[in-house]
Amino acid sequence: MSRLIILASLFLSFSSFATTTLPESKCGNLKTNNSNSFNSTALAPIKIKLETSDTSSKGIGASELLAGLALAVSVAGLIFTVVQAKKQQSTSIKETFWMREVLIPHFLSGFLTFVKDAPACYRASDNLGDFYGSYALNEINDLKDAVKILNVGTKALGDAVSESFDEFENNMMKATDNEKFMALLTALTTDVITKIQNAQAKIS
Repeated sequence: MSRLIILASLFLSFSSFATTTLPESKCGNLKTNNSNSFNSTALAPIKIKLETSDTSSKGIGASELLAGLALAVSVAGLIFTVVQAKKQQSTSIKETFWMREVLIPHFLSGFLTFVKDAPACYRASDNLGDFYGSYALNEINDLKDAVKILNVGTKALGDAVSESFDEFENNMMKATDNEKFMALLTALTTDVITKIQNAQAKIS
């Protein structure tokens, strides 16, 4: 009997504990407080700072330097090409027209006539003085005047050829026979033509 009383009292205690709830006012305050606390919380603003590279403060970069160098090389190449083209045109006019077509042919015409006629005139003369006075002196002076025009096309060419005539004229007075005279005339011809060829090579 006593056991039944103890069990009954334990059952009633457990039932009383299970049905116990919090006061409504407290639960209401708990909900209200939690809601207000969440709503009143402000989100902190997120600040994003975009960093831009300041190229002006770093000076000229490698790419800009290379681009400037390439531009300078291109401009220099263009200027060089134009200068060379004008130089070649000027040289071509001087060489092709004046030297080859006018000046050198004009001089060589008189010079080769002298080379062809001088041996016969030498043999036909009574002596060396007669040959020199009646023929060689006038012809050589005319050739010296004609050779000066070669200086127009090539600087100092006329002066160099004129020196060849001076040397021939001095040595000619020592030519006591036809063989020696022909040797001097051949040397003169070779010397003059070689100087003209060398001058033309420099122009080219």
